[in-house]
Amino acid sequence: MKIKTNKIKTARDFARHWIKPTLSRNRSGQEEMVGFVVIVVIVSVVLLVLLGFLLRSPDKSAVESYEVESFIQSALQYTSECENQIEFLSIQDLIVA
Repeated sequence: MKIKTNKIKTARDFARHWIKPTLSRNRSGQEEMVGFVVIVVIVSVVLLVLLGFLLRSPDKSAVESYEVESFIQSALQYTSECENQIEFLSIQDLIVA
């Protein structure tokens, strides 16, 4: 029974059997890393653009504050069924009393 062995006689044989397969494996690994970096950069740019749009949106707190203030003013002017000797009292007068 014969055992096959790779006999390396010259430097060219050594390069063909050991160096080239190693280089091709390293190169494909580098290509995968470059692809991953490109994907990370694209996702980062998209997130920065979305963050920019969110920060530039108009301030809605002024509108909400105006709505709340209007509601409070109208509620304070509501006339309740409570009365003193002369007239019915508003909510504001009841709070003061």
